[in-house]
Amino acid sequence: MRFKNAVNKIIQVILIISVGVLTYIGATEIININKRLLINDNKQNIQTIDMDNIENIKHANVHIFNFSRGGNGSGTHIKINGKSYILTVNHLIHKPKNKIVAILDNNDECPLELIKIDKENDLALFRIFDVPDLPYLEISTEEPTEGSLVTVIGYPKGYIDIVTNGNICQVDKKGYMFTNLIYYGSSGGALLYKGKIVGVVTNIRTFRKPPIYVNYGYATKLIYIQEFLKGIK
Repeated sequence: MRFKNAVNKIIQVILIISVGVLTYIGATEIININKRLLINDNKQNIQTIDMDNIENIKHANVHIFNFSRGGNGSGTHIKINGKSYILTVNHLIHKPKNKIVAILDNNDECPLELIKIDKENDLALFRIFDVPDLPYLEISTEEPTEGSLVTVIGYPKGYIDIVTNGNICQVDKKGYMFTNLIYYGSSGGALLYKGKIVGVVTNIRTFRKPPIYVNYGYATKLIYIQEFLKGIK
């Protein structure tokens, strides 16, 4: 009996040590991911969005629904040469002939005309008609850096105009990884810096090392959006 009790205590100690080691490893990875973010916090005065513009931001956000495949996502009303367009992600389309509409906050369904797609950078542009009073957002000319405070607007899981704040935690060649909370349905929504579009939300990046799970959002980079919209009249 004493031997059995001793074995049980040893097993308990091993389990406690194992959990502690895993927790330390996971926490170390999170710290490394955000290391430059913390440095930038001390070096610069991070700007937030213009909160006076929040209603305009929410109304410019539209719900994208693909009737042909039942997919949901988000999009943003922009204007180019006075014409109205919806900027969103390519992966909501599936096929060019799919029936896709933009659903406004008043539940009006607006047909969309596909203008252009970029499969590599997961971007899509639609023409939207007869929405003269629909607020729109501008494409930024200023790129955020690691540590910049950003805002995401979208329709996660069908909830209307969900706004979350966070930080750019990593910038790579293709896009931005950020700390804002997002979910399925956020795809296509705008990543905003100082109230202007700097990215389009494309996916969730998940880091798994039990017992720690961490989710980050990812958005297409500003330079690819600017290149994508060149030549649109």
